[in-house]
Amino acid sequence: MNEKNKDPDSRDNKKHRARQLTALQNRIKVKFKEKSLLNNSLVHRSYVNESGNGKIEDNERLEYLGDSVLGLIINEYIYNRFYDYPEGDLAKIKSAVVSETTLAKIARELNLGSFLLMGKGEELSGGRDRTSILANSFEALIGAVYLDSGLKNCRKFVLSLLKKDIERIDSMTYLRDPKTTLQEYVQKKYR
Repeated sequence: MNEKNKDPDSRDNKKHRARQLTALQNRIKVKFKEKSLLNNSLVHRSYVNESGNGKIEDNERLEYLGDSVLGLIINEYIYNRFYDYPEGDLAKIKSAVVSETTLAKIARELNLGSFLLMGKGEELSGGRDRTSILANSFEALIGAVYLDSGLKNCRKFVLSLLKKDIERIDSMTYLRDPKTTLQEYVQKKYR
């Protein structure tokens, strides 16, 4: 956040942050009842460390929760979507979908890095575009959506962003076992 002065609690900075959070809600198409959850999902620990303000909490607890919620949503979706796939194939798809690389890609598409609160040192070292920070922040955002809106709305949010990746990953035949790939080819070619 580009702050006009050093006091994060100043009126100008609070207004600027409120505008940022509104812009992010519009981008992700989720309206938060509790905007403090959204804000908290975007607070990197470096910001907390540098601010010295004991009232601010970083996003790591929300990240922890979001990771579990994301796993549940993706597992449920691929279990129902790919009903004829063996467990091993489902695990490969899930692993690729919830990978740091895929989650950071989604975070970049949302421009999530521009909404993060982080310490100056982390920012100067490229933290806003660091894959691990973006993936973790996206998981924290999922945790915040879940707490604010419940599982049904969180599922809608997550799948709206990740369905294309699930289909793309499923089409990567190298993730699938050779027997399944051969069966699908033969069925497609010779009916």
